[in-house]
Amino acid sequence: MGKLYVIGLGGTGARVLKSLTMLMSAGVKVSADQLIPILIDSDLKNGDLERTIKQLHLYQDISALLNANQLPEGSFFSNSILSLRGGFMPDAPTAIFSHTLKELLGVPYLQNVKGEEDENKALLDALFSEKELQFKCVDGFEGKAKIGSLLFQEFLNHEFKKNVCQSFEEGDKIFIIGSTFGGTGAAGIPQLIDRLRHISENDYPNASLIKNSQIGAIYVLPYFKVEQEDESPIDSFTFTSKSKSTLKYYLGSGVNNLLDYLYTIGDTAGAKMYPNCRGGAQQKNPAHFVEMIAALSIWHFSTQNLQAENWEKRMVRYLEYGLENDVDVVTLDDLPLTTQRVLERPLISYYLFCLFILNAPYIGTAESWKKKIGFEDEASIELMKQIAHYYIDWLQELADNTRSFAPFYLDGSNDNFFDFIKGVVTRKQMWTDKIVKLDGYKYINQTLNRLADKVDKGASAHEQFFQLFHRALSLIVDEKYGY
Repeated sequence: MGKLYVIGLGGTGARVLKSLTMLMSAGVKVSADQLIPILIDSDLKNGDLERTIKQLHLYQDISALLNANQLPEGSFFSNSILSLRGGFMPDAPTAIFSHTLKELLGVPYLQNVKGEEDENKALLDALFSEKELQFKCVDGFEGKAKIGSLLFQEFLNHEFKKNVCQSFEEGDKIFIIGSTFGGTGAAGIPQLIDRLRHISENDYPNASLIKNSQIGAIYVLPYFKVEQEDESPIDSFTFTSKSKSTLKYYLGSGVNNLLDYLYTIGDTAGAKMYPNCRGGAQQKNPAHFVEMIAALSIWHFSTQNLQAENWEKRMVRYLEYGLENDVDVVTLDDLPLTTQRVLERPLISYYLFCLFILNAPYIGTAESWKKKIGFEDEASIELMKQIAHYYIDWLQELADNTRSFAPFYLDGSNDNFFDFIKGVVTRKQMWTDKIVKLDGYKYINQTLNRLADKVDKGASAHEQFFQLFHRALSLIVDEKYGY
């Protein structure tokens, strides 16, 4: 299948990759031998960025214990994640994005032999204000796409060769995520796509493989608002106009035609207003339904395979997303049938897994199922608990946002342990269908004990652990919900 390089630009790129990490944790399988996330953001202290990197490292630590070939289809953590040179971010921002635009363009040196400013300096004065020339992007591009595009070119010249070109092989694919209404994504998308398709074979290793590889992108249109602040350069009332200008430029420049698959998604912003943050650790936007669907576009792209070897003989495919029902609170039934088939079992099974790992009194004791598979690694249980907390928080953020994605009752108000799926009632079990919380954990534990002898004893203890949970929770989902 080859590797899949997923390049997330700016805050939106980081948040979409966060949703992808949660989906892969739940067992949504990306069709690639390895997934290589690359996050590009000049705002190194961005809260969204830091949170995504932590979750990627957690996922990587757990999946490193497993051989995907030993796991059944749909098992948790069955995607392999690699990081280039040990990290998910290139080194470029600290070296390049800390410069002012004036320094990078060499403005102080734009003088003739008499010490007078030449015509290039006059042109720059016409294009950029002094404030813009003094602007540093260490806290993000703040919606200044024209500045970002120049600084992004510097990144491509310095870091692209080291981070992608040297490891690229036949059959590898590339996917790009970015918003059209900010600075980093709007600036980086056209630069990156153009460089990939017109890469110099004299200057870059594996250039021919890269330029003819399957390349996709998702343009994320406006989908949220921020609180209005007079002193802030971030104004959500300009998001739509910025996005229109960006899309018009992309169309006119021909960059769209350089792609094999072009996905677009956006939504009318709901009533919820995000804090107006210029970047930094305070910028932690809650997870949004649009970001989750954008993450699914990566899954869809990974399943597509094109025949023509030369990219110039291929045509771009345009894809959009629509709901089955246009509602403010989206449940599983409101999703198109194809999306339901991808998400239902993973989201439900992993939610049960997280509840059990975090709350079941049995998980810390020497239960017979643990003895049967020889599982003794309590340190890995702690890793699973950490990412389980992230998953529960992610579901809660999706539910609290507008548009809301709320497939489950997360407050524990349901009387029946297994009646947590909105719009779905569990099948009756003999004369009663009421299973209180403690009995719910007991039911899962008994199922684990019953199936512990059926896992592959030739696999490692960690692989047997996830084989067992996959079997047990798949059986429970079949029994309780008929999926």
